[in-house]
Amino acid sequence: MANYIHVPAGVPVVPKLNINVDEQDCNEGALKLIKQLRPTWDLNAVKMKMFTDGITNKLIGCYVDETMEDVVLVRIYGNMTELFVDRDNELKSFRVLHAHGCAPNLYCTFNNGLCYEFIQGTALDPEHVSHPKLFRIIAQQLAKFHSIHAHNGWVPKSNLWLKMKKYFSLVPNEFENKVNERFIEGVPSFQQLQQEMNWMKKRLSSLGSPVVLCHNDLLCKNIIFNDKEGHLKFIDYEYAGYNYQAYDIGNHFNEFAEIHCSAGKSKYFIYKRPMMLCEASMTSLNACLP
Repeated sequence: MANYIHVPAGVPVVPKLNINVDEQDCNEGALKLIKQLRPTWDLNAVKMKMFTDGITNKLIGCYVDETMEDVVLVRIYGNMTELFVDRDNELKSFRVLHAHGCAPNLYCTFNNGLCYEFIQGTALDPEHVSHPKLFRIIAQQLAKFHSIHAHNGWVPKSNLWLKMKKYFSLVPNEFENKVNERFIEGVPSFQQLQQEMNWMKKRLSSLGSPVVLCHNDLLCKNIIFNDKEGHLKFIDYEYAGYNYQAYDIGNHFNEFAEIHCSAGKSKYFIYKRPMMLCEASMTSLNACLP
């Protein structure tokens, strides 16, 4: 299907390890993985660092050197996240993006997660992405994503509406009494939301935004900047897939503006930013195209 990621021939196969990692007690399972991935490491010397910014998953960094030059990240999928995250598509996206220099090494998958290379750098915050130098680098990386062509000249279709339909299917019909009352008072009915989505689909599909490979989740913490080397990478590809190019730009702006509006930042800069990001992204995209 034209809205699914296809991994081209020649992209390295990622090994699958038959190991489970307990979400509540990760150490034992993580060490089993390290034994396979780093056989020269002394397991007694392995240190672990918990990264707490993940929303849907648990992330652990495993290393032996205090400088943390070689860190194996162990990501454990959150309970029932497979209901709204296509793990097979995530794996394909990861492999394709790595082949194009947009993602780190993917070492393996295991029964309830995956292991990959740690990207040295700082996860950005809203103050970082406000800097003109950085948002131009963000635009360059965005253009690099968007310039990855579909396999064999396929014309991809946006997966946005399929995703929306799937999310709608997960909405419960009723809740406990107190929660139910709150939803009835504050949230439009399912029918109203469905009508609004149909209206959006009709209007947005007619705008002609190119369908490209998108990250689809460009919150600040998914952007890693290495100031020493001057490069920037996007991480976390759970929602990556073919989508309208404008969605990626709008999604990043939405994540940025929500925090800045809450903090009372300049409305001029907040509303100016999407045009600045669009211009920088289009300039970078033109430079990426043959």
